[in-house]
Amino acid sequence: MPICGRGLTCRDHAEPRTCRHLDTCQFKTFLSTRIPRVDCPEHGVLQVKVPWAESKGRFSLLMELLSINVLTECATVTGARRILRITG
Repeated sequence: MPICGRGLTCRDHAEPRTCRHLDTCQFKTFLSTRIPRVDCPEHGVLQVKVPWAESKGRFSLLMELLSINVLTECATVTGARRILRITG
């Protein structure tokens, strides 16, 4: 849905996008999608907003929330990165 809130049909799909999600049974989990795009007469071609991640985000919203909670409880960023298994 574009900025104006119009209900539009799918024009095409964006390039594949992958974001890190919460681990599943100690395995790293990734969401990989091709998000639909619409052609709004007022705003042009836009990617639709998805409920699981911010636009161009590298992590799902749930993974971001967990990361923030772990960071607030850990003494160092390095320790939080080890627990979350996040590099760089």
